Parts: sequence; C-alpha cells; structure tokens
Amino acid sequence: MRGLTRRQEEILKFIEEYYEKNGFPPSIRDISKKFKITPRGAVIHLVALERKGYVKRTGKARGIKLVYRSDAIKLPIVEKMPFDMPVNAVENAVGFLSVPRDMLEPGCDHFVYKVKDDSLKEENVMKGDYLVIKRQREAENGDIVIVVREGTDLEVLKYTDGGNIGKLVKTGDIRIVGKAIGLIRLFR
Repeated sequence: MRGLTRRQEEILKFIEEYYEKNGFPPSIRDISKKFKITPRGAVIHLVALERKGYVKRTGKARGIKLVYRSDAIKLPIVEKMPFDMPVNAVENAVGFLSVPRDMLEPGCDHFVYKVKDDSLKEENVMKGDYLVIKRQREAENGDIVIVVREGTDLEVLKYTDGGNIGKLVKTGDIRIVGKAIGLIRLFR
C-alpha cells in the first residue's frame, strides 16, 4: 500500500479483519488496545489513513469506513437460534449473503433471515425474501421482528403492542431476536 507507514498498514489490516469478523468497524479503543497505543495515537493514525484516502471517518462511534473496499459485507443467514441463550449468529449460519454496508448500523450486530412463507404479504414481505436483521430485544408498534419460540426455529412477525404478539412477548412465550431494517429480493 503506497504511502503508508508500517504501523498504518498494520492498523488498516486490523480494521479490514475486524470488519470481516464482526460486520462493523473497530472502535478507537479497540485499535489502541490492539496496538498498545493511546486512544489519541489511534486517532492520529486514522487521520493519516483518511488523509491518504484509505478510510473515511464519520464522527460516530465506530464510524470508520474503508474507502477502497466493496460497499458490501457478507452476513450470516440464520434459520435457528436457541431460545434461552444469546448466540453469535455466525455459529448458526446456513450460508452467507452480501448486503450493502449502507444498510447496516455501525456498532450493531446483524444477520439475514430467509422468509419461509407469505404471512406478511400485506407488508410486501414474500416467501424467499431475505430480511436484514439488527439484533435487539425490543420492538415498537408496527416493526417487523424475528422471534424465537420455546424451540429454536425463528419466525418473522409484525409486532403490535396491543395485539397477541406483544402480549406473547411480554409473557415470555416468545423472545424477540431482532428487528428487520432492510429487505433483499433476488429474482432467480
């Protein structure tokens, strides 16, 4: 990589690997811990990488974008998840799907769910669609959510505070795993 010091190359490589492993960029603290430098030192290296055109900083937490890389990231496609324990989505992946980075929220855990039926057809969610899911346990009225019941199979539902789904979540019969933040439909 032209114009980079050895340390800048190491930090850039760390950012790339962190992106690939986690689906989001490292924090300033992650960089400083990895390279045993101060947070200020990490910022100085990021400023240099930005000036040289390798990264763009957004000013948000974990707001590092790799400029020269593809704007897509591979997310795990998940169909099952244990009800009673939080599990990394990659451990349950049945495959991977490339998703535009702009669709994802920095600093959040994401996965993809392949819709199995047409129960949300009125919401324009069809069988075979891929929902991009942001991991979270809460939902607001009208959100499309992924839930797990007492078993391990995931389901897609529309959350309503006053309806049965909201009541079931509150009584513990089902657990919200995440909220749909995007939809990908492939025409094959």
